[in-house]
Amino acid sequence: MKKRLLLSTLIICIGILFFGVLSVSATVVNSGTCGTNVQWALDDEGTLTISGTGDMKDYSSGGSAPWFSKRSSIKKLVIENGITSIGSRTFTLITGITELEIPDSVTSIGDYAFSNCTGLKNISLGKGVKTIGVSAFGACTELIGFSASDSLEIIGDAAFGNCDKLEYVHFGNNLKSIGFKAFSGCENLGAITIPDSVTNIDEQAFSWCEKVASIKIGKGISTIGVSTFSYCFAVEEVTIETGVTAISDNAFYRCDGLKNVYYTGTQSQWNEIVISSVGNDNLTSATITYVIPLVASGVCGENVTYKLDEEGTLTISGTGDMYHWSSTSPSPWSPYNNTIKKIIIEDNITNIGAHSFTDCVSLTDVDITDDIVNVGAYSFRNCKSLMSIIIPKSTTRIESGAFYNCISLTDVTLFESVENIGNSAFSGCTNLANINIPKSVTNIENSAFSNCSNLTSIDIPEGITSIKNGTFSGCSKLNSIAIPKSVTNIGDSALSYTALSEIYIAKNIENIGHRAFEHCMNLKSITVDDDNAYYSSDMRGTLFNKDKTVLIQYPIGSTFETYSIPDGVISIEYSAFCAGIYLKYVDIPKSVTTINSCAFSECYNLKNLKIYPAVKIIDNSAFSGCYSYDTTYYYGTESQWKDIVIGNTNTLFTNNVVFVKYTKTKISDDKKSFIVEPINIDEGKTVIIALYKNDDFVEMQSKIYKLENLEFTTTKTYDTVKIMVWENFEDLIPITIAETIELS
Repeated sequence: MKKRLLLSTLIICIGILFFGVLSVSATVVNSGTCGTNVQWALDDEGTLTISGTGDMKDYSSGGSAPWFSKRSSIKKLVIENGITSIGSRTFTLITGITELEIPDSVTSIGDYAFSNCTGLKNISLGKGVKTIGVSAFGACTELIGFSASDSLEIIGDAAFGNCDKLEYVHFGNNLKSIGFKAFSGCENLGAITIPDSVTNIDEQAFSWCEKVASIKIGKGISTIGVSTFSYCFAVEEVTIETGVTAISDNAFYRCDGLKNVYYTGTQSQWNEIVISSVGNDNLTSATITYVIPLVASGVCGENVTYKLDEEGTLTISGTGDMYHWSSTSPSPWSPYNNTIKKIIIEDNITNIGAHSFTDCVSLTDVDITDDIVNVGAYSFRNCKSLMSIIIPKSTTRIESGAFYNCISLTDVTLFESVENIGNSAFSGCTNLANINIPKSVTNIENSAFSNCSNLTSIDIPEGITSIKNGTFSGCSKLNSIAIPKSVTNIGDSALSYTALSEIYIAKNIENIGHRAFEHCMNLKSITVDDDNAYYSSDMRGTLFNKDKTVLIQYPIGSTFETYSIPDGVISIEYSAFCAGIYLKYVDIPKSVTTINSCAFSECYNLKNLKIYPAVKIIDNSAFSGCYSYDTTYYYGTESQWKDIVIGNTNTLFTNNVVFVKYTKTKISDDKKSFIVEPINIDEGKTVIIALYKNDDFVEMQSKIYKLENLEFTTTKTYDTVKIMVWENFEDLIPITIAETIELS
């Protein structure tokens, strides 16, 4: 009995289960074809299924679709993979579907395909869709969002027009065209971002998008069409790329909330855009901000960052010091040096790092914050296009080579804060015509302004104690310099190769370095204050040490052809007569022992010199470049000549040496005995003395030279004696110039 009851119960359960399953199975209530190889089926649960392969049929009106009469019963739409095109007007006015998934096989959605599907909330668009037709989703008033893949290229006219609740749209990266009124009336749309791929937006495409807050227009758009964004009442900001060349009538009409326009270009580029004056007042009255895309950015100090934009503007911001760089470890923006045109150093930066902007050859504009204390070494070296620079009021130091070789620099502004100008800081600034060195400067380092070939005048501020090595060397137009009383030192080559015509050495000058005034081609006179304890000058404006034992500098701009070095001079200094192009004859006294390097180099017209046995050293290049030089007259013996230390590059001086024949005579205290020493005279020559009284010849004596000194005596007193050597007594041919000695 129990077994029979159990079996009956089981049969009943199976029956219930079996008949229950049968009762929920959907039944196709209608079906047919809707394309060559496409079928449709509508079941009793309201699911419309499209299957098959290829394109669906286009319909001339919504009522032409075979399921149109059943549209009120359709709750779900399934389009299977294999369908390649959704035909025109296929699903218009089907209000019951809420979700839609378009398979990847579909490439186009026809005109009005889903128009007025007022229940549709969400769309999943397949990866293959390229075209969305006219009003394809028009008046889908419940549609919330729309996202497209990169396959989508064309959105047709009014494709999403009057989708009242549409909040967002995400376009793919290959979209090319957005049609007339494509999103017009999407009053809940929050933002519009047009990708760079879009080249065409038709009229009124986004008109009446009343809640849009921001609009970004991609790089591909050249013209913003008529009324494109009209009646976007809430829009506050618009980003426009540099590709835009024209903005048409009413493009931004009634964009009443528009406050900011961000333009990814320069002001001059913005001014070139043709903006219609019709209905664009909100655009033209907004604040225009020029936002240029970045090329590079990063860190350049512990709390300092940089950014370089496409227009070549490098901006340094943050707090504190920039890092120091070097030629082997350059700045992070160095790969872009050729493109950097402007540098902005913002507030709170205190130090410009070494080598920061070296070789920025296109740099023309520098804006430096007043917080900068130190301009680093070589920071602007070789910035060959930079024409002006204002050193901030807080800057105390301009380090070595900071503006080295800035060949276009014409205008430098320094304030009273600057204390130190480093080595070669402005060296090679060949267009710098003047610079005002403030009184605050107490130290100017070596070569600070060397080779500033257009610099014409300079005032050294009181407080500077030294014009250091090479400070103004090569300033070939410098014709005026004011040296204050505080200066005690003029360094090596400090004013060489300048255009100075006169130099005054004040009494406070204690040291003048080698070649300090070398190659000053206009220099006609050097005058030394009589109270100077270290230096002196002669009537010809030649500079000596105080006791005139060292000849330091001859004024080579003097046009005299001859010069007699005063007796007592022992040393002719480095480059003392260098480039003395007017000199033909220089008398070197018997006291000179040393002719230093380059002493007479480049004296192109120098003919000959007399050199005496006291000379022991003729240094390197002492006579190099003396192309007119022909003879050296040496008043000593060959063995004495060989003992002279003669340096390199003196071949013109040593090529033709004449050992002068002459006499050296010693006179007794009573002036009646004469001991004659013939120099470079051969044995057998005749030595004579002629004695004069009141300019009248009175007595003559002669002796044959036998390689020993000769003694002559007389019993009378005479006024003058003349000593001469003849070839022989008969022919009376003189070998030496008469040695004349006054006895009275």
